[in-house]
Amino acid sequence: MLRFDYLKKGLAFKFIVYIFASVALIFALVFLYSYAIAEKIVEKSLRTNAENLTKKGVAQIEKILTSIQKIPDNYSKIIESTDLSKEIISFSAKIFIINLHKLRVSG
Repeated sequence: MLRFDYLKKGLAFKFIVYIFASVALIFALVFLYSYAIAEKIVEKSLRTNAENLTKKGVAQIEKILTSIQKIPDNYSKIIESTDLSKEIISFSAKIFIINLHKLRVSG
């Protein structure tokens, strides 16, 4: 059978136990609140960092693709502006394809 000897203790002991329990409860609540706030701050920071890294990666890819797109644009302007024969256009297209392949292999 359980014995409740601490209930027979004096008033000072009961106050100490109640005050200690209250302080422990308050400390636990403050700790949990602080943890929840810190977790939200860290999550927001991670989300912002991930968005920034994604935007940076997209910008780098876009920069590379834009520079590669200039090559066919320039070829098309040259072909449109001049009156070239079928052989010259075919030769120019072959050179374009070879250069594009070299660009893809080296990049």
